[in-house]
Amino acid sequence: MLIALVVLLALVVGGVASAYALVQSASPQSGAPAGGDSLAVSEGSFEPPAASVEEPTSITITFAGDCTLGTEESFDYESSFTGYYDAQGPDYFFANVKSIFEADDLTVSNCEGVLTEATTREDKEYAYKGAPLYAEIFARSSVEATTVSNNHIYDYGWNSRGDTLAALDAAGVTAFGDEIVAYRDVKGVKVALIGANMLSLGLGIQDQVVANIQTAQNEGAQIIIVFMHWGVMREYNPTDDQIALAHSAIDAGATVVVGSHQHVLQGYEKYNGRYIIYGLGNFCYGGSRTLFDPDCYIFQQTFTVAEGGIETDDAVEFIPCLISSNSERNNYQPTIAEGADKERIEAKIADSNASIASRAE
Repeated sequence: MLIALVVLLALVVGGVASAYALVQSASPQSGAPAGGDSLAVSEGSFEPPAASVEEPTSITITFAGDCTLGTEESFDYESSFTGYYDAQGPDYFFANVKSIFEADDLTVSNCEGVLTEATTREDKEYAYKGAPLYAEIFARSSVEATTVSNNHIYDYGWNSRGDTLAALDAAGVTAFGDEIVAYRDVKGVKVALIGANMLSLGLGIQDQVVANIQTAQNEGAQIIIVFMHWGVMREYNPTDDQIALAHSAIDAGATVVVGSHQHVLQGYEKYNGRYIIYGLGNFCYGGSRTLFDPDCYIFQQTFTVAEGGIETDDAVEFIPCLISSNSERNNYQPTIAEGADKERIEAKIADSNASIASRAE
């Protein structure tokens, strides 16, 4: 009995020792390679897979100037924007530039006038009105967003701005400007749209612009667009105040600043790595039946958005245009300029650029 007990105790002790030896031989800490079936994992030996780096995203945004989709009531009907709409339909107006707008990721313009059924106009020299259904002209031509921050957005009373916002919204066009900071998701990138009218307050608008840029930053916008309504009528060079306001917007975090209002084109500059377009000129402009100055241009920039932010590439294009495809009168159909027209427009831009550069020295 005593001998059996001793033998049993020896077997138990021997088994535990063998098991311990097996575990030690399989452990990486023992100095021997661990087998694939080992249950022993040393602390800290597990490494999670590296996080995948997102590929840079390229986004092409196109900017066009003043679009008055309507007319002044004193204009002759047949030669007015309204007359052309009734005769030609909504697809007529942007037919010559639609391919450019369709090929990009976002097209932005200025809605210069109201889209309303109101009949009481403001007491001013020119008041521009179109029917609410004219908002479809933008939508059908791939103009996805438009600022309403300009000096004609109340042409038919205080409520005409609200009517315009409602018409644009019904057509699926993003409206922005003044207190409205709008956002669009473009290929997974958050784009902020800010509009400001400098005409009444001058540099007094600066605090609002900077505050809106900060709001967009806080909302996580990766591209921040500021569309200004500014400058002196029929003046080809920007004022010092325009330049100061544009620089402050870039310093505050704007990705690009574009502007219009002057009814003629102005040049551009690159400031702290960002583009400022001072005057795109008129575009699809129902505010005049004549061709006082038909020259304008489209600005287009492709932004590369990477993990570290927007890359500082120079993927920009300036496309000379005319507000009319008819050289004798305004037919409200902007078209790409060619030949002598193209050369003239490029020369105007270059002259304005030289003026801007001379003031920066």
